[in-house]
Amino acid sequence: MHRIRQVVQHFSAPAVPLPRSPLSCEEVSAGAVKEVGGAKGSKYGAITPSFVASLKATLPSPAEQLFWRHAPEDKEVALEELEMVSMDRSHHSAGAPELVVYASCTEDIARVLPLCSAHRVPVTTRTTGTGLEGGSIPSHGGVVLSLFRMNKILDFNEEELMVTVQPAVRKSTLNKWLAKKGFFFPVDPGSDAGLGGYTSTGASGTLSVK
Repeated sequence: MHRIRQVVQHFSAPAVPLPRSPLSCEEVSAGAVKEVGGAKGSKYGAITPSFVASLKATLPSPAEQLFWRHAPEDKEVALEELEMVSMDRSHHSAGAPELVVYASCTEDIARVLPLCSAHRVPVTTRTTGTGLEGGSIPSHGGVVLSLFRMNKILDFNEEELMVTVQPAVRKSTLNKWLAKKGFFFPVDPGSDAGLGGYTSTGASGTLSVK
């Protein structure tokens, strides 16, 4: 019988835990947006039309990747997208992001982060949004960098017991893929979340040894 062996994972992009939100889900749903960036005394910069234009210019498919709260066109679609990324499954209140960018590859991330850093715009990364800790809630508004579309298994090194995946690959997806090769991924915190979220929260479980 073929012996099942465990592997460790390596991510092609980091997932960064961020703090909690000042707004309730009801306030976000009602459109009660709090101007976080650019306020007097704030350490964060504002998201301006020129900033959004610069961001769009760096993305290969801005119409499908970027949704801004104050966009003159398709505002209803933008608000729906922003509401979806304003909370996770925790009990913490939802955030009020101004803009969401859906990255499809690490190059997209490399395009977005330098601009946000240069303009002091806060960034919250997320994958599947299934966390119970509030780490993917955009508590400072700003930009949500969604890695949800980065869900590919990129490489597997059997000798090193190393699999390289994008951050939104789910545990069940990886284990189905590994099972065909006689391996399994042991981290099992009780949820089928994105592996980037596992990394950002230090998830483990009863089958893991740290």
